[in-house]
Amino acid sequence: MSTTTVCYTVPIVNDTRETTDEKLGANLRILRERKSIPQAAVARQMSGRGHPWHQATVSRVETGKQPVTFAEAADLAEILETTLDRLTRPSGEAQAIESLDAAGWSVVKAHEVIAGGVEELLVAVRSE
Repeated sequence: MSTTTVCYTVPIVNDTRETTDEKLGANLRILRERKSIPQAAVARQMSGRGHPWHQATVSRVETGKQPVTFAEAADLAEILETTLDRLTRPSGEAQAIESLDAAGWSVVKAHEVIAGGVEELLVAVRSE
């Protein structure tokens, strides 16, 4: 049986004031990258929903240089399988929550590995 150690860095939430556009853009980038969705794919899906988006539009939104309408934000949330609330959290808070969520899933996965090892051990002991 092998052992895996997982470490996570939880960013400190700072008090700098981000605009709503900056928060949404930073969170869009984080969520898009975690799901390995290219900017061009987001643009295609947004265009398919009636928004005239291009890859450059996604880039401008992610940097907070282009505001989005409520309808665009709602469609982005659907595309990224998240909520509007998640898209508009301060980016430091959002990153901290994502890190904690990832750490939680790693605990669940480690538990599954340990449980599998215990089952194998019990089978081995019973067969002796």
